[in-house]
Amino acid sequence: METYHVGKIIRHLRKQAGVSMETLANEIMDPTNLWRIEEGHITPREKACKSCH
Repeated sequence: METYHVGKIIRHLRKQAGVSMETLANEIMDPTNLWRIEEGHITPREKACKSCH
């Protein structure tokens, strides 16, 4: 069974939608932190996840 990291899912959906890191991160977090999440270096906080809805 393949495991998915939230960062890979975020990156896939972001690229599929044609959205830049800066645009997605706007007002939620620093684009550097989004990069770290997508790379699997950190896990997003629940607040950041809820802000994306």
